[in-house]
Amino acid sequence: MKRTPRKRPAPAPARPSTTWLTHPERLVPPRAAPWLALGVPLIAALLVHMTAVRTFFAQDDVTFLSRASGLAPTPWTLARPLSEGVTWHLLFAMFRLNPVPYHLFTLGLHLANTAMVFAIGRRLTGSTGAAWGAAILFGTSSIAFTAVHWTSCLVELQVTAFALLSFLFYLRAREAASLEPPSPGASAALLALSAISALAAMLSKESAILLPAVFLVVDQRAGLWPRKPGTVILPALATLGYAAAFVITIRSIKYVGTEAYAMTASPAFIAKNLATYLRWLVTIQNPVRDMQATAQASSMTLGALTGLAGAAMIAAAFRSDRHPEEVGAAWFFAFLIPVVPLLHHTYLYYLYLPWAGACWAIASAARRAMAFAPMPLAWTCLLALAGFVAIEAHNARQREHQMAGVYLADPTIRSSQLLRNMIHGMDSLSFAPGTRIAFLNPAPRRHQSLVGGGGTVVYSYLPFETALRNGETMKLFEPRVTVLGISDRMPREWEDAEIVGFAMDGRLKKFGTGGVALTELGYELLPLTSWTAADSMFRRARELGDTLPDGTFGLMVTSHYLGRTQEMQAFCREFLRRWPNEHRAAIVDTALHRSLRGAPMFQ
Repeated sequence: MKRTPRKRPAPAPARPSTTWLTHPERLVPPRAAPWLALGVPLIAALLVHMTAVRTFFAQDDVTFLSRASGLAPTPWTLARPLSEGVTWHLLFAMFRLNPVPYHLFTLGLHLANTAMVFAIGRRLTGSTGAAWGAAILFGTSSIAFTAVHWTSCLVELQVTAFALLSFLFYLRAREAASLEPPSPGASAALLALSAISALAAMLSKESAILLPAVFLVVDQRAGLWPRKPGTVILPALATLGYAAAFVITIRSIKYVGTEAYAMTASPAFIAKNLATYLRWLVTIQNPVRDMQATAQASSMTLGALTGLAGAAMIAAAFRSDRHPEEVGAAWFFAFLIPVVPLLHHTYLYYLYLPWAGACWAIASAARRAMAFAPMPLAWTCLLALAGFVAIEAHNARQREHQMAGVYLADPTIRSSQLLRNMIHGMDSLSFAPGTRIAFLNPAPRRHQSLVGGGGTVVYSYLPFETALRNGETMKLFEPRVTVLGISDRMPREWEDAEIVGFAMDGRLKKFGTGGVALTELGYELLPLTSWTAADSMFRRARELGDTLPDGTFGLMVTSHYLGRTQEMQAFCREFLRRWPNEHRAAIVDTALHRSLRGAPMFQ
């Protein structure tokens, strides 16, 4: 039987000899394993922000932990029930008071958001390289610093995650509707998922209410698919339903109408606040841009220039059929508009959600510019990205350690360090269950201004007092003890309690009880030259029967500086008679002889 020879397959056409050296834009080719390209932004984001897991709880974390633990009631309203209610309860049920898993969770949310910025960027720009750049900008930016270091900021991370997920479902639904043949069933299912995710975003933070406006821009202006306004209906209905329910139940929302969340319609203030946020986008050389967390009039010029540059970037895209820069700008302003009228809240982390849109717009504009000179501009963009990552990595380390006067400049890091020192200090002091304690620091209630110039000294709150949160912190972390209060002096009703001295960074020192504590307090007052107050503490210690050498030596010092020479000499003689071998006896003897000769007691 005659065999039929097999036909050999035709050889594949030779590919042009190109390398990434001559075509750097092919470092992340659109067709070759796009998700492999995502690894670089994720690794870069992790390297910049991974130290967040070392942060302790801070600021409002104590309140949310108290609610989750049942120590305080949880206000179940339509204002952030997912982010400030459900998420905290789940995290506390799993991890209790261990801060590390909480920060791993927030860091994981940031990485997930970075991945979604990449996935959406590919669909908007049609380029893996542009999506790669957008994800690097988003993932490594110091705008995310507070969000990943402060657990309470999971509000920003969670609303961003659901908003991005809703947008991604929406884009995929548009893709399914544009297939040949179209897939209406898949499109409808994806639109339903988009609406559910949009509702979850609004239940995480109400500022996501303008999300359907971004979808409308995609439908009408992006040039990605044929116009189908009906695809916006489901997300829009979810938004309208939430808005109606929010208005109906608004009286049950505690923070609405409070001074902290006061808003204004003043055009001058809104322009100033908007300019501040726009300026922060470009002044990346400043690690703590929001140290002065207020709208800044000095931002008007640079903020206006940044806005004009963005407008020019969008205008340059109008000539093409596809202009995702417009979508990025719509996303940026849709989520920035709700926070711009806030009178007392101007924070860098409020840019976290809007920043995703700015990243898509910048990456798309860079890709469009490469058409004029592909190789030089591709290399320029790669070097710019590398420089951006290096600067933001430096900013993250600086923000963790930079000082403003005697305090750490970043409020989250400052509060975290104080709480950590306080809780670890209480653990080391090991008070028995039921112990009554009081916190005391005799230093004046003043500190160097964190925002003022020239080392301005201002009289204000003590950060330690704020960290105690009216006893809430101790009830949560040290429920076995009873906290009487915090003061700069020792009331008589505290004389039988354990007195704990505290430093401004939260470090603790055990003063003891009764006369021992009064004597310790007197010695704390001596370096402050508070002679009268110190003298009062030493005399009260003697009234309680404490005639130990420390108190007598202290009275010798205060009597001298208060001009009571005879009393000072009497205390010297008492000290030498009762404790002749005490290590300070020689100093007391010298002081007594100098005083008798009329010479200065101390030199």
